[in-house]
Amino acid sequence: MTNSPHDVQDKAYPTFFNLAALTLVLILGGLGLAYWLNSAQSVQKETAQSTFVAPFVSKVLASTKLEIPQDWLAEAQDSSLEVDFIDLRLNVKYLPDTKPTPIGLHLAALEHTLPSARLLDSVYTLRFLAEEIRGVRGLIGKPLKPDGGFENETVWYDPISSNPFVAKCIDLGEDDAQHLCIRSVQLSPAIVLTYQFTADQLVHWRDFDAVMEPFLTQILK
Repeated sequence: MTNSPHDVQDKAYPTFFNLAALTLVLILGGLGLAYWLNSAQSVQKETAQSTFVAPFVSKVLASTKLEIPQDWLAEAQDSSLEVDFIDLRLNVKYLPDTKPTPIGLHLAALEHTLPSARLLDSVYTLRFLAEEIRGVRGLIGKPLKPDGGFENETVWYDPISSNPFVAKCIDLGEDDAQHLCIRSVQLSPAIVLTYQFTADQLVHWRDFDAVMEPFLTQILK
């Protein structure tokens, strides 16, 4: 893929690279990879989809007021009104007749996180190996060079869209349910949302945003 004009103007690839690595550490370091996967597997056993119901908790993030169902908040959430980030846990359905699937959401100020689509050209393509992985229809998988802390990581992206779906996945086990993926998107002018999900959910990438939109619209009211 070619660099967008905005990325060419930045001319700061090392900064983007460091920020991408730092973003992953900040999002998943405190959360704990093993803890998230265990939590996700436990949620997957439940049958109820997350719903927007009381009691609600008010939070202010990046000068934006959010109203969040208490059940959505992750454990050990900061009890302060004004916070630097918010971690949520939802149980969603990609298709009407399927079981609910666990997904994590990490909300942070735009200044601390870059959307994954922007990182694709400015960071990830610079670290692609020659190998190309197929397996998710419509997406291409490119393993990253193992140096610099990117060992066992693969970037999955839509090669056609001008604003592509991009997710970076870490191999933590033998199957897709043990591969943890992150995907960051700009939720509002001030907030970036990073999804945390297992790689077996990549098959639903075309429906991803449509499924999540009702949840996100409600907390931003």
